Amino acid sequence: MKITITEEQYNLILEAAFIDKVKEKLEQFKSLTEKIISDLKQSYNFHIKFGLTYGAGIGAVIGPITNFLHGRYPEIDSHQINMLAVAAIMIVFFENKEIEKIEKKISEENLENELAEAVNFTSFFSRKFSKFFNVLGASIQRASDIVSYAFLLPLLTEMYKLMSGGLDSLDFDLISKSILYATGIMVSSNLLKRMMDNMRIKG
Repeated sequence: MKITITEEQYNLILEAAFIDKVKEKLEQFKSLTEKIISDLKQSYNFHIKFGLTYGAGIGAVIGPITNFLHGRYPEIDSHQINMLAVAAIMIVFFENKEIEKIEKKISEENLENELAEAVNFTSFFSRKFSKFFNVLGASIQRASDIVSYAFLLPLLTEMYKLMSGGLDSLDFDLISKSILYATGIMVSSNLLKRMMDNMRIKG
């Protein structure tokens, strides 16, 4: 039996699928952050408190950093890679006292050069993020804002798919609430709409 649905119903289905994708991806980012924080606690007795606040954003940022370090230093074990990546994020994005204990351990393990490269890569990554957000209409005032919103970038593909239904058909309040529910970070519906508008203009 063939079932016909209206355009409005079709857009609602797309939107619901998008929100499910949002929650799925954000949970993956949060899980990655929690896994790395747990690893550092077990391996080095580091208590990384800031990771709980910026969980999803750190998960989106730390993936490229650890991938870079694994490719650049295949001989380094995963615990050291995680330590270097978290240290680089602390140095570039945050002013955090927790870094002192980590830097001491990095020095003990003679990984200062590796940390310098991790910081250089993270700084480059930060500049690219900032420029990209500015292009999409999101003003980045502080370095930590990049981490707060970093999870938005992997979601842009899913956002772009929704544009076929027309921006006016989307419930940006509902989308922003789903992000808040999944991350604890409030992203305004106006910001999401502005980003989508800019994507449509440039696409």
